[in-house]
Amino acid sequence: MSHLNSQIDASVNTAQDEIVSFIQTLVQSPSLANDEGQVQSIILDKLESLGLAAEKVPIRFDELKDHPAFCDDGFSSDSRVNVVGQWNHDGDGKSLILNGHVDVVPTGPEELWDESPWSGSIKNNRIYGRGSCDMKAGLASGIFAIQILQNIGFKPNGNVMVQSVVGEESGGCGTLTNIVKGLNENPPVLEWFEGQFESGQTDTKHPIIQSLSECYFQSTGDTSIIEGVTYGSDLRLFTNHAHIPAVLFGPGDVRLAHAANEYVEIEEVLLTIKIIANLIVDWCGETIEK
Repeated sequence: MSHLNSQIDASVNTAQDEIVSFIQTLVQSPSLANDEGQVQSIILDKLESLGLAAEKVPIRFDELKDHPAFCDDGFSSDSRVNVVGQWNHDGDGKSLILNGHVDVVPTGPEELWDESPWSGSIKNNRIYGRGSCDMKAGLASGIFAIQILQNIGFKPNGNVMVQSVVGEESGGCGTLTNIVKGLNENPPVLEWFEGQFESGQTDTKHPIIQSLSECYFQSTGDTSIIEGVTYGSDLRLFTNHAHIPAVLFGPGDVRLAHAANEYVEIEEVLLTIKIIANLIVDWCGETIEK
């Protein structure tokens, strides 16, 4: 377990306003299928600001069409992009992928919402808006876990890759693109919930799940609940087609995903960042800059 927990905790608390503001910006940038470009540019700029080797990865259906997991979702076959950022140190530690999606489902009738679905408004310590729970807060949690570790002078002995993908809501063309292009290196994957299609699984005794459970206990004092879920996600692409162990983890209540007045609890976001930061320390190993 991470011995940097107290430093991580303090750094996350100090950065709360910046974290909330960034998630609001993401929510206020509508990213329905075929319209993810603006939010992906925001993600790219953020990753570059952290010094990560970041790039846009084009989605090309003609490169995916022969893969058994490919699903033509009926949206653009060549205009969407993923964003990938790599925090590389190529030491002797283990590596990790933090994968999350920026595409969101339609809002439904706006009269069912108390405010604009794209408001990003804050009420009762919650961030409201389409994509807040599913899953822009989750994606931001992984990014800020890296920022927090940088703030305390930490460098991983292994490599950490952030994958901001499109197409999860409609079949997984974004994550599949990363797999087909070899953007995985076979480290375990931490992915935030939601999705569809075939099932996938990771042995609950796998070291990545055990490490995550220990970091959860370290940050909360509670024993984690490890269970399968009845919805699908891009996890299946990693476990079934890239043969990479993966686990779903992140802030928010899945019952709010796709619902009117979708929101995420700010305290859950902050806690998630702390847990992921501790996981990176525990999993990847460390170098501390003095």
